[in-house]
Amino acid sequence: MKYFNDKKNKTKMDKRKEITFNPEEQVDFTKLVETLDWTKEINPVMLVKTVNSVAGLKGAKQYKTNEVSFGLLLKSFEKRVRDFVNIRFAGKDRFYTKKPNVTVEEIVYYAKTGKKMEPKPEVPKKKDYEKYYIPEEVRPEETGTSIKIKKKKSFPDDEALLKTYYLLGALKEHSGKCEAKLIMEIKKKNGWKNQRACGGTQYTIYQEANAVCTQFLDMKDPIEVVLKKTVTFKGDLGILDSKISDVFSLIENPELKKKVEAEKPKPKPEEPKEEKEPKIVLEKSQPDLPKPKSRIIVTSPVVGKNTYTKIDTPTSYYENTKTRWSKALLAEEIYRAGQTKRGTYFSYIDIQNGIKRHRFTELGIAELKQLIGEIGEKQFRGIWKVEREGIVIGSEVMLGDLYFKYEASKITETIFIRLHMTLSEIQSRFPDLSVKVASEISEADNIYSIEANRSEACERALAKLFWCMRDGEKILENPNNWTIKRIETVQEKLGLTRVY
Repeated sequence: MKYFNDKKNKTKMDKRKEITFNPEEQVDFTKLVETLDWTKEINPVMLVKTVNSVAGLKGAKQYKTNEVSFGLLLKSFEKRVRDFVNIRFAGKDRFYTKKPNVTVEEIVYYAKTGKKMEPKPEVPKKKDYEKYYIPEEVRPEETGTSIKIKKKKSFPDDEALLKTYYLLGALKEHSGKCEAKLIMEIKKKNGWKNQRACGGTQYTIYQEANAVCTQFLDMKDPIEVVLKKTVTFKGDLGILDSKISDVFSLIENPELKKKVEAEKPKPKPEEPKEEKEPKIVLEKSQPDLPKPKSRIIVTSPVVGKNTYTKIDTPTSYYENTKTRWSKALLAEEIYRAGQTKRGTYFSYIDIQNGIKRHRFTELGIAELKQLIGEIGEKQFRGIWKVEREGIVIGSEVMLGDLYFKYEASKITETIFIRLHMTLSEIQSRFPDLSVKVASEISEADNIYSIEANRSEACERALAKLFWCMRDGEKILENPNNWTIKRIETVQEKLGLTRVY
């Protein structure tokens, strides 16, 4: 009986003692993690000794492995290291070992902030070209008193495009096959090196031209050098004219373009050909005939013989409003980013999210890819290089042409609205709108016509105008009108309630 009472009293004392232990306030776990020797397996005894040493606990305030306070300590400790260690159980004891792919800095960072350390981006290793080339020495260019360090050039630069232009031009002139000596003469004339670094990669003249053809002209390594003597073109010679024109349009330096144009041989004037067929002379009394649209059939004096003269008609490229709107959103979002230089990468997901965030419209990835392919293949060849998950800008100038061609402000639609305001009041309050008086009712009560375009400024101005409408004011349009429905979407996204 005596033993039972002693045990009961001892348990009550232990519970009172446990109240004094609070690991979260007593222990600096950041310092504890730094102090522990993570090269070894950490056992309970080592953990308790380190905790008491770090926290400066002595006497009855010390943690011990055979008390309930040790369980409180383990909970707080494992909360900070659970994701970074392997735990081995031996009876009631626990042993901790750092995981092989984890560093001590990561554990300390988590103990300090409660967040995992973000992995540093891996820098791709440069290929070893030591056996094939001698690295060029990068020397600073002196400009006055300051020194300017040369930066890496993005690929392709104007020099790479010019090499491709000359190579394709030489192959076209010699029916797809020419001697390498001819290319060497062009190289010496322009002062080019046999090999140079561009965009962090070493290229020869032929490698640069093939890279341009592969990445921007939809041709797979069309230029081949046979035994360092002969340069040949692998492909259809009929497409060379268009490919040469595409390469020339990618060159952005206007002075270089003028120089290349000046070096082109001028075509010889054609001698006038003698007309074998007799001309038909109409008498003055005959009325003017309408101009033919396709071809003229001229009757010859020889019975049964007709001659046909074909008249070329220009081909037209038709686009509906939806396609123009989608291309306007695409060009606007790329231009909005500000980084439109050659070599800049844009992923499809970033473009899609940007359009959705700024213009409250969602374009699917499949639709984006279709638009990008159509623009790059049919309208602006070489404007960008299409990759699996995005695009790489090929020409900053072409990108500007695309933006101004499909500017959203060029897509317009007229709507009519009755407002209790004068024309000057509307123009002062909504300067982004093009407003005219369509029908005058009174001095401050008129029907106005608004030429609404799809620019961001115009849409937001219309949304605010509709929101400010009072009793008696009305939109005189079909509610299914595209602009009206579009402004309702903009109002919803901007948090404006439409009031009539």
